[in-house]
Amino acid sequence: MRSGACTARRAGWQIADIPGNDRLQAYPFYFAALGDLEFRQGSFAAAKGRFQTALNLARNPSERRFFETRMEVCGRLATSETSGAGDG
Repeated sequence: MRSGACTARRAGWQIADIPGNDRLQAYPFYFAALGDLEFRQGSFAAAKGRFQTALNLARNPSERRFFETRMEVCGRLATSETSGAGDG
């Protein structure tokens, strides 16, 4: 699992270092890709934030539904993660 998180982190850096990255700031799936990488690392709150940015940039109802669903999943996982933090 640890190597998977490292791979996702490296991939995130590679995405962030794409030449012309400034043009990607208006592309919702750029942020969705970053959100997916955060999700794969188990950083559900950060992933939800990335999907929120993607939702703000969504261009049609299908994209909005997709990003809203991803945000809901991240929100549930982040909530369960924090509510179980003191257990054990």
